[in-house]
Amino acid sequence: MKEQTGKRKEWVKNAAIIFLAVMLVLTFFSNTIMNYSLPQVSAQYVTSGTINEKIRGSGALKAAQEYEVKLSETRDIKSVAVKTGDTVKAGDVLMYLEDTESTELTQAEDKLDELKLDYQKALLDCTPEYSTDNIEIETKKREVEKAKEALAEVGTNQEKLEAAKEAVKEAQKEVDALTEQQKEVEEKMSTISADKADYSELSDEYYKKLTAAEDKITKAEEKKNECEKDLKDIETKMSSGTTAETLSSLRKTIESYQIELAELSYKLSNETDPEKIIEISNQITKKELDVKYAQENLNAAVGKTEMSYSTEYYSVKYKYDQANSAYKAAKKALEDLKRSIKGTYKSEQDIIKDKLTEANYVLNDAKTALEEAKTKYNLTEDTAQQAVDKAQAELEGLIAKYGLATGKAKLELEAKKADVSKQQETVNKLKAKTTDSKVTAKMGGVIKSLSVVAGDKAEADKVLAVIEVNEKGYQLSFTITAAQAKKVKVGDVGEVSYYWGSDIKATVSSIKPDTTDPANKKILTFDITGDVTAGQTLNIELGGTSQNYETIVPKSAIRKDSDGQFVLVVTSKSSPLGNRYYAERYPVQVVASDDVQSAVTGLYGNEYVITTSNKLVEAGMQVRMQDAS
Repeated sequence: MKEQTGKRKEWVKNAAIIFLAVMLVLTFFSNTIMNYSLPQVSAQYVTSGTINEKIRGSGALKAAQEYEVKLSETRDIKSVAVKTGDTVKAGDVLMYLEDTESTELTQAEDKLDELKLDYQKALLDCTPEYSTDNIEIETKKREVEKAKEALAEVGTNQEKLEAAKEAVKEAQKEVDALTEQQKEVEEKMSTISADKADYSELSDEYYKKLTAAEDKITKAEEKKNECEKDLKDIETKMSSGTTAETLSSLRKTIESYQIELAELSYKLSNETDPEKIIEISNQITKKELDVKYAQENLNAAVGKTEMSYSTEYYSVKYKYDQANSAYKAAKKALEDLKRSIKGTYKSEQDIIKDKLTEANYVLNDAKTALEEAKTKYNLTEDTAQQAVDKAQAELEGLIAKYGLATGKAKLELEAKKADVSKQQETVNKLKAKTTDSKVTAKMGGVIKSLSVVAGDKAEADKVLAVIEVNEKGYQLSFTITAAQAKKVKVGDVGEVSYYWGSDIKATVSSIKPDTTDPANKKILTFDITGDVTAGQTLNIELGGTSQNYETIVPKSAIRKDSDGQFVLVVTSKSSPLGNRYYAERYPVQVVASDDVQSAVTGLYGNEYVITTSNKLVEAGMQVRMQDAS
């Protein structure tokens, strides 16, 4: 009996030992077992920096000016020397005409011959002395009137001549002043474009702003370099044999993948073609895998020793990220400031240029008027009076010699003579503008359209061809919202994106209401200069107003539900088996965004926000960090 009792106690003791051993194993490995079922997340600390909201759009280029080729007379087309799409220069032959007179000139000459014949017949019916008397006396009367007019103007000739000289002097003074202003503005723009320039020649306001911006860059760069050294030191400690250069290379690879992923996401958001949407989506999936594998490679390179330096590393990394962001923001702020100041000077330069052009026109007109005045006003009073006396005496002699005949024959003759003179003027005008056998381009450009072929009859003032004048540049337009329109102004310079050709400059030339929705939409038009062609489509980005924000998170961290926008923040709780990580909901409001990040309110600035996860994560759930085992 005692033996059986002893065996039973032995069995109970062994069972208890086995149960305790199993429980101990399960307890120690529960953390690892549970982690396999938890969502794996990536997180990033909240940062501060600058957000620059962009205005984007695209459109097809069209010539800023079109030139219509017309003839002033009706002619037959012999041949056409160009075709639609050809590029021509000023003076190039567009088409050849048949070597015949125009229809209008032929008809006018026929009518002139008829009128001359009628006049000659009437002349035969008129007494010769009447016609001679009329011609000589009328001619002499006109000479007397002209001599009297010249005599009356002699008294003010010198005043008019002096006024003409003064006008030239004042016009030249204005041209010289505007030329000097233009030179000063060009020198200021050149100064702003230079690196580490001397801004003392600029206004006190611009001098202070620019020097302050450069000082801020210098301090930010020093801080960044200091933090970068600290980061390399901690990475060296964490590498456990892996070189800092290798870690840096792996991190740069991840950053480049993330940039490419952001660009693909932007392209996807603007794409409407279903096939291209599928293609871009596949590229995004592949790039996400590239990011994942690159991160795994980095984790492997860092090794297990990273865990002991994790807290120190993230602290140093956070400081470096802040310093690097501040450095980039400082550089961007200087670039934006320079661009803004140059834009102001460019507007001033354009105004001066327009004024200078007008002033040169005034100067040329004043010089021409002075030359005319020198020729017209060199007549003295004595000479003018002698001319009047002589013409008057000759007129009186003619009146005494002839009698002024009147009658029906004289009236008819004068009427027919007037008809002949009028028609002769018409013929002379048509001959003066007669087109030769070639039609040439008055301006260079691209042939947009042709409306005639060989054998056609080209009517007067009919459009034969339309030339897009490339010398005047190109324009591009797209629609923006009224709110966006408030952030831009005429003269702002846009950036052409996704274009790898030579430099292209896009300058805002007008902001007009969109007739389809004038209250809410505006049409933004750019003047485009550079190596471009009509019909080419360009994507343009226009920088909005840059502003610093205290709390900035990646756009991938922003979530939204029926209660509004929020982010999930990683919080930790200690346990006997290590830290447990949980996702906590923080309500936020997005106040500004760019391509990859958003400025928000509702955070303190030290949160560790979740950016990506391999499973759906909800508030309150336990999660595991991507680098946790």
